[in-house]
Amino acid sequence: MAKTLKVVVESTDFPRPAQFFPTVAAINNLYYALLFSTDPQYKGKINAWTTWMQMGFDYSVREPVRSARTADRVRFTTHSDMKNIELTSTGGNVNILEKEASLLGEIAAARDSAQKAEDDGERSKILAANEKIASQLVKPVRAALEENALRADEMAKIMGMVNDTLTSLTFRNVKSIRASVN
Repeated sequence: MAKTLKVVVESTDFPRPAQFFPTVAAINNLYYALLFSTDPQYKGKINAWTTWMQMGFDYSVREPVRSARTADRVRFTTHSDMKNIELTSTGGNVNILEKEASLLGEIAAARDSAQKAEDDGERSKILAANEKIASQLVKPVRAALEENALRADEMAKIMGMVNDTLTSLTFRNVKSIRASVN
């Protein structure tokens, strides 16, 4: 039986579209960043990264990343009430879904310290400097990009997406993040 990742982002008030859409994109982007940087099947496969980058990291991209193996492709369904955003995965690599749940737990634990920062860039830097988040996300992504010899502008774009993802999960109205694989 397939397992699913369920993520609940609880907010203090209804998230505006400028917060809702990046938060949803962040959950999807975390999955593919972890997949391409930590799954041995993607080691040395520059096409995985460049195809994803060409597709874009925005919420408006509603299809799975084409360079992912069919069994690894994931879709997230989204449900929102007045304060909560609930995302549930369909498909995907179970090991990566479990890594994402663990990483989201670390982000949730570090979120309070990051929310004290005044601007988005500072919040992202605080999370990226957290040793557990860095070892699970930032360092593996950077190492995979370097190993694949991506151009500097491509690396900057992907690392920018990582920073935007971390920022999206620390919006001021985010009260909690819970993730589980069932």
